[in-house]
Amino acid sequence: MKPTSGFSFAEVMLSLALLGVLALPLTVGLTGTLSGVSVRETQTALANAARGKMEEVLAMGFANVPLSSPPGTPGPLSDTVTIRGRAVARQVIVDLADGDLPPDGQPDADFKQITVTVGNVTLHSALAAGW
Repeated sequence: MKPTSGFSFAEVMLSLALLGVLALPLTVGLTGTLSGVSVRETQTALANAARGKMEEVLAMGFANVPLSSPPGTPGPLSDTVTIRGRAVARQVIVDLADGDLPPDGQPDADFKQITVTVGNVTLHSALAAGW
């Protein structure tokens, strides 16, 4: 019998099976990573929408920012934006706040607290008359 070189069919099949078993955890890990990236992209888009709305409200100036009515509810500056193909509400609440140092617990007519909420992202800021 003459000597043969190369791999037998059984050796090739065994190596392919072993390669498949070793590659499975890599594909599962990659899928989980890509899913996490998608969630973070959405979170970033929500945060950017909230920041943009907050900047828009602050740029209006104290006198032009209407109070929420009734207090603590989304006011007339609230709107809806599309983020990643989904309509998302941008809620803006503007209430009078205590601007005294030290605080006296009473809202001041010249100090507004602004809260912008988009999805699960909430930002807070303040606006004072004369600033």
